[in-house]
Amino acid sequence: MLKEHDIKWVLGHGNLIECVRGEPIYHDDDIDIRLDIDDIHKWIQYQNSCVNGIDEKYGLKYDDRYCQIEKQKYNGIQVELIETMPPFRIHADIVFNIVGSDFWLNYLIDYDSIKPVRYLDCDCYIPNDDDTARVLITQYGNNYLIPDIRKKIIYSKT
Repeated sequence: MLKEHDIKWVLGHGNLIECVRGEPIYHDDDIDIRLDIDDIHKWIQYQNSCVNGIDEKYGLKYDDRYCQIEKQKYNGIQVELIETMPPFRIHADIVFNIVGSDFWLNYLIDYDSIKPVRYLDCDCYIPNDDDTARVLITQYGNNYLIPDIRKKIIYSKT
C-alpha cells in the first residue's frame, strides 16, 4: 500500500533490530513502520481514500486517529489486518520519522538512501547502514547486536 502511494518508509525499532541481528525477538508482537514526514501530503491523500478508517483493497483497519493528522504527527497511528484468526491480532504502529511525543525516537535518516531487505518473507526497507547503526545505538545502546538473554527460572518440587 505504501509503495502504491509512493510513500517512503522503513522498518523501525524491534523489526529493524531483528533485521540487523538476523534473528527474531519473540516477545515483539507488532510491526513498526516509520514514514518520511516529507510524504505527509501523500499519507493524508491515502487516508482520505479510506472509508471510516478501512482500506478494503488491502484489508486494513486504522484506529481512532484515522484522518486526525495532528494526532498522528504527535504519536502515529495503529493499523491491523481485518481478517486474522483469533487469538491472533496482526498490527503495526505507523509513525512519522519526526514526531511530537517523547515515546517515539525521532528517526533522522536519509530516506533517499534507504536499503531494500527481505523481512518475514516480504520486501521491505531499512535505513542505510550508517543511519541504522545510529538509531539503534541511540535507542538500545552500543551493544544493540547482543540480545537481552533472560534467565529461565525453573521451579521444582522439594
